[in-house]
Amino acid sequence: MAAPVSRFLRIALVVSLGLNLAVAGLAVGMLVRGHAAGPPGRVDFSLGPLGRALTEKDRAAVAREFRSRGDVRPPGPRDRRQDLRELVAVLTAEPLDRDALERILERSRDRGRRAMEAGQSALIARIAEMTPTERIVLAERLKAEVRRPRGGGRD
Repeated sequence: MAAPVSRFLRIALVVSLGLNLAVAGLAVGMLVRGHAAGPPGRVDFSLGPLGRALTEKDRAAVAREFRSRGDVRPPGPRDRRQDLRELVAVLTAEPLDRDALERILERSRDRGRRAMEAGQSALIARIAEMTPTERIVLAERLKAEVRRPRGGGRD
């Protein structure tokens, strides 16, 4: 029989899932809204340095392409709240229902994965439309973006 999960570990798991879901929601939200959810060109969790290297026009085109895909819906606040309610219920139940826990975590992961894949497809479609010169300029901005110091105010 497995050792009981400590209260601290349960709380840590709930907080961790909540943070993961929040980051996934921010990532997709920023992709869909372009720069409206943060400073233009500075923060883009979903596409990383490549997304930050895109021009405002290119980010808007990627967002339009993403939104045009009706089969993918970014996880919203209602989805995240429901996942957290279910997770808390599973974590506090005795005995632990491992299958239910796995289903909740898989559903959350799959939802985020589908949105990420749709974002990546939209990005690829936009880059494929660029001229060779535009791609070279993008590559130069990408190299500069990767060299740019992040966080902590360090140079």
